[in-house]
Amino acid sequence: TKLALAMTAALCASCGPGNSGGKDPAIPGTEGYDPAKIELAKKSNCFSCHAMGKKMIGPSFKDIAAKYRGDAGAEEKLIHKAARGSSGTWGSIPMPANSPSVPEADIQALVKFTLELK
Repeated sequence: TKLALAMTAALCASCGPGNSGGKDPAIPGTEGYDPAKIELAKKSNCFSCHAMGKKMIGPSFKDIAAKYRGDAGAEEKLIHKAARGSSGTWGSIPMPANSPSVPEADIQALVKFTLELK
C-alpha cells in the first residue's frame, strides 16, 4: 500500500494547480452547482481524483453523498478522512492527506457541499 499511496500522491500532485498549461477547462458535470464551491474544489485539487457523477481514481462526489446520506456522523468522518487521508473504504487506492495544504475551513466547506448533493 505504500507504493499505491506514493503513486496516488504523485498523480494528484502532477494534476494540481500550475500543471494545466495555463488552461482552465470546465469540469464536466459541474454545470448548475454553486460556482464558488466548484472553484474551491478545483483550487483544492479535488478534481484530480474525483468527478461529480462518475468514478475516477476515487469515488464521485455524488457516490460519496449517497453512501453517507442519513449518517449523522458523516460530516465529521469525511472531514477527518479528507484532512488526514484514508484507505480501504472505496477500494485499494488510498486517498492522500490534504491537510495542511488545504485549510481545514475549506475541507469543511467541501465536505458540506458534497453531503448536500443529490
